Amino acid sequence: MTDATPADLGQLIVGHHHTGLSVPDLEEGVRFYSDLLGFPVIIRKSWEASDTMDAVVGLTGSAAEGVILDTGNGFFELWEYTQPAPRSQERDGPASDHGINHVCFEVSDLEAAFARLTEAGVRFHCEPQDLGHAKTTYGRDPFGNIVEFIETVDPEFPSLGAEWTGDRYPDAVHT
Repeated sequence: MTDATPADLGQLIVGHHHTGLSVPDLEEGVRFYSDLLGFPVIIRKSWEASDTMDAVVGLTGSAAEGVILDTGNGFFELWEYTQPAPRSQERDGPASDHGINHVCFEVSDLEAAFARLTEAGVRFHCEPQDLGHAKTTYGRDPFGNIVEFIETVDPEFPSLGAEWTGDRYPDAVHT
């Protein structure tokens, strides 16, 4: 570790760039995240026998095919590894398990999104719930990963649809 402070790093970190998801079937993932949710595939890429990629991902003899999707305010990566053989995840694992437990997409009309996704066969834990500051629900992608959909209703709650800067919430805890 270095002596860098959060303030030093805050000047270097621009923001969230992407979330990556390892999937057992890339084309099924593209059908869900691109065809159904509407995130366009902007890059397709793959690698085999790459010392550079092995170093990055911390594997030996890795090979994968993937896509980068544009979510409008960031990116979402899907990777199907062929080497080494991936371990299976617990399908429909509980949200309480350690590790990345969900990805969330903001929508402008949760009821309409819920109806469209339900009609398309997406499984949800519940109907949309009103939390006061936002309406939300958790669903599952084809691989059992939790995908949250949220509609912000309180203008004081962080929203992608609102102009937001770190100064907007002066009482926020920054650690």
